[in-house]
This record gives sequence, C-alpha cells and structure tokens, in this order.
Amino acid sequence: MKHRLENEAILAHWLSEAGLTVSPQVVQACIKHIEWLLDANQKVNLTAVTDPIESIRLHALDSLLALPDLDQAGPGLLVDIGTGGGFPGLPLALASGRQAVLLDSVAKKTTALQRYLMTQNLETWISVGGSRSEAFARRHPGCAAIVVARAVAELPVLVELAAPILGSGGVLVAMKGEPAADELERGVLAGRLCGMELVGVRKYHLPGGAERRTNVTYRRIGVPKSQLPRREGMASKRPLA
Repeated sequence: MKHRLENEAILAHWLSEAGLTVSPQVVQACIKHIEWLLDANQKVNLTAVTDPIESIRLHALDSLLALPDLDQAGPGLLVDIGTGGGFPGLPLALASGRQAVLLDSVAKKTTALQRYLMTQNLETWISVGGSRSEAFARRHPGCAAIVVARAVAELPVLVELAAPILGSGGVLVAMKGEPAADELERGVLAGRLCGMELVGVRKYHLPGGAERRTNVTYRRIGVPKSQLPRREGMASKRPLA
C-alpha cells in the first residue's frame, strides 16, 4: 500500500506541475491501471516501458495531459483508436467522466483490457472494441463527440479514420511527438477531403523529462468528399494526402 501511495503522490505532483487538477480518486485509479499493465505485460505484450515510474510518466501522465483538449468537444462518447493497454482512452475517460470505447485490432490486448475493466466495475461505461476503426465506423457512424489517438499513425491517416466516427462538430485529438511541418500540411489537406478542419496545435513538455509533445486538434465540419471509411488498411497504404 505504501508503494502505491508513493506512486500516487508522484503522479499528482507531475499533474500539478503541468497545471492540471485531477481528483485523488482518478489518480488512484490511474495507478491501479499502471499496476495492472505491468503485471499483464508479462503475459501479453502491452508496453515496452517496464519501469514503474516511467510507465506512470509515459502512459498515465502522458494520457492525462490531453485533458485540456477534450474541452473543445461537446458532451458525448469518447473513442480511442489503437488503445493498446488502454492509453490514452482509459485515463481520459476516468478523468472526464465520459463514456468511452477503447479500440484495438489485437485480440489479446482487448481481451486483457476487457477483463481488467470488469475487475474494476468499469465495463458499464467504458467498453472495449476488438476491431479496426474502419469496421467500427461502419457499425457506429457518427457516434462520437471526440476521437483520441496517441502515437498511432501520421495525421492524414488519423483524420481519415476519425472522420466517419465523429458526429457533426466532433473533435479529433491526435497526440504526437514533434510532427514535421510536412505532416501537419498533409493533415490539413486530408482534412479538407474528409470534412475536417484544423482547429489547434498545442505544444508542451512532458514533466519529469525532456520529451516534447504536440496535440493536433481537428473538428468535423462537413461531409467527406468521398465515401468513408475506405477498405481496412487503405488509409495507411494510400493516404489521401
């Protein structure tokens, strides 16, 4: 218990350093999530970061630092594309109170994550989708108020994948490291084809280290100029921009 309390204090300190206010209950839940991640990682490959403190910083903290960007979206469902071990979607759902769907196409990951949600009694408002985002979009078009994706793909790909999932006015928050100017430009071009517009680029440092982060935000403002979603994998193989 002492070890857990120390880790909670570390996360709370970093959040305060970043200017974020998160309840102690959410901090505790995020530390439990990290404990589960490191334990489950011994059986299922969920993360390459195995040091507990660095896992807190590079997963829980990194996820929660997108909270200010969620304010640009109206109320409604949050969808996390490529969630892996539940990041950033699970911490963001816990902190924002939004219902969420955590998407990943790797069955072992989604099975492990679903079991964890059940042990924490979270499955009634946070669910796991074991499919590609294109398949999810066909089943649930326009269902989300916000889509998040962390280190999943380049911006043109994310814009295309998110567009058919988002309802009118919905927001995509793409969490990146330091995207090049060319990638940002191609994201804008892809957005024009997908009924999405760039609304913000927020740059910041990750507390506890020198890593730089860039959250790129788009809003669904219109109808895509072509039928979306395309066939699975096409967004990556043949990007629109």
